[in-house]
Amino acid sequence: MKSRTARLVAYILLVALLTPLALQASDWATIKPKQGGKKTTLLIYGKRRTYYRLAPGESMEYQLSKNDPVRIFTRADLRGSKAKEAIYSFRLGFDRSKTRLMARASTPDENVTIRGKEAAATESRIIEVGSQTTPKTLVLKLGSKAAHPVFFRVQRERPEPDIDGHYVAITPVGYTKAVGLSVRENLTTYYQVDEEKRLTVEVNGPTTMKILARVMMDDSMRGTIKFPLAVYEDGTLKNTYRISTTASDVSILVDRPDRRPTRGDDIYVDVPEGRHRYSFELPENQYDAILRFFLPEKDLAREAGK
Repeated sequence: MKSRTARLVAYILLVALLTPLALQASDWATIKPKQGGKKTTLLIYGKRRTYYRLAPGESMEYQLSKNDPVRIFTRADLRGSKAKEAIYSFRLGFDRSKTRLMARASTPDENVTIRGKEAAATESRIIEVGSQTTPKTLVLKLGSKAAHPVFFRVQRERPEPDIDGHYVAITPVGYTKAVGLSVRENLTTYYQVDEEKRLTVEVNGPTTMKILARVMMDDSMRGTIKFPLAVYEDGTLKNTYRISTTASDVSILVDRPDRRPTRGDDIYVDVPEGRHRYSFELPENQYDAILRFFLPEKDLAREAGK
């Protein structure tokens, strides 16, 4: 059973990562179930987040549109439990009769409060589901003998042209690995810098591209992390930027619990007139760096007309 569950999780994540995203700003909006689920407010890092709770034997359904990728936050309800670790399970699928069993292990989250009770739920575990070619009904349900009730927060990707009031996120035209990053339940995607310089972004100038850089820290790393990031324009070295950052207290790497992300350090690249391709390199190659890219909102029309 464990191996079958592991294969299903790997397949879902692979589909999500291989699904191409449009070159546009993106945000994730929490959606309501079409039926079922008990609406519950969780206070997480002092912010109110809406989840929908299922008790053992209950189910709920979400209506998904065509080309509608979703992300699902899951947390076990620990009220009434003193366990230091919880293993919880639920079923997920696009057909009521063909759902698959999913299992997650997690620990109490001290930053979660429910009706005054602290550590009332586990740390979140996240599932990414790629877009479907036809409209689908997403089914979530718990078996009658499930060990814990489960909180679910399902999010749909949506355009959101407002990052810092000026810049919006864009997607690379090429990359080897996408990395999910959660900042206080706000999930974003970063892209890892690889040795072959396959991480590439194409931009129409003139404009200014903003790059947010982070490092995936391991247990041996402490203090301030400094490293050079080389930026190539159409195959020629344009500039080498010095990145300086420290460990983040509010971010987690979704699929790498053994690593800790640093705070984002931003740099700005001037893009001349015309269309240009940018690639990236770590000259000292001592860290695992991840990047996110932005353009001024006013210049998005130029990208749409590429």
